[in-house]
Amino acid sequence: MAISIREFDVSMSICGAKRLDERIASNKKKVPQFSVKGFSFYHSGSYYIVIKGDEISVSTTEIMEQAREEVQEEFPGGENFWYEEIHTLKGLIILVTILQERYTQETVKQLLNDVYKQLLDNREIKQIPKFSILNHRVCRLQKAVEEFRIMVNPYVGDVKEPIKYLDDIGVSVSTDDATVLRLSAKQCSTKYSRKGKAFSYSSETNLQKDGYCEEVSISYYVSNGQEYLQLLRYIKEKSNKSLTMNLTNGTVWNGNDCENAIPVTNEILDVMLSYLESASKELQNEITSKIWK
Repeated sequence: MAISIREFDVSMSICGAKRLDERIASNKKKVPQFSVKGFSFYHSGSYYIVIKGDEISVSTTEIMEQAREEVQEEFPGGENFWYEEIHTLKGLIILVTILQERYTQETVKQLLNDVYKQLLDNREIKQIPKFSILNHRVCRLQKAVEEFRIMVNPYVGDVKEPIKYLDDIGVSVSTDDATVLRLSAKQCSTKYSRKGKAFSYSSETNLQKDGYCEEVSISYYVSNGQEYLQLLRYIKEKSNKSLTMNLTNGTVWNGNDCENAIPVTNEILDVMLSYLESASKELQNEITSKIWK
């Protein structure tokens, strides 16, 4: 698991922690820092949170042990904690509320819900970028791509309170360079990224095709004003297969061989359509159905 700088900042603010001056992380990045009852919390600059105590009353080791007991993790830790590192928002809120002497499971659930509601109340997540396939060779992909985009970013629809699905769906939001939304379930994951006019939608799923279990990656993205659709397939004991389609000019190529692109054929369109529809169905079953009302 990982905690973005944005997630850390929002969580500590909602928990009522005292904001301190920013500090420089080991990777030279400026990161936020907060104080709770004599303990300082700061972002590592990578993917976890560090806690340091003044050792006057309760040591960092003792408070971390209390937090590990609440999530039934033995030293040095597990999913939520690792030594003096915090790896999940749930772990962070548990630790902070223990220090604030207001820890209960209900308090943690309410704070988690408030944190994710604020993180997801993001214009770049809730607005749908304009999209229209104009090239006549590939226009019949329009409906399938639109459906795929909604499955990757379901927050353009009417959604439940976050706490109702957080046990089943991993949710991550970062805004360091671009706005990035990641969703994950046991069998699949998605990533939506947006920065200005550039955006991308991608998914990782396991699909049954022609008697084989394939690990399938699909990406729809815009780069330099051109729209692309990419299909990557990994079949165990067979070879990887990669296909990229330029939706703007209606050409397609294998692997990285864009210099030898050819016009899209109906056969290739059928392949793309089949994988898009299968991936969208899997995402709806595993992720979107749990998030939508």
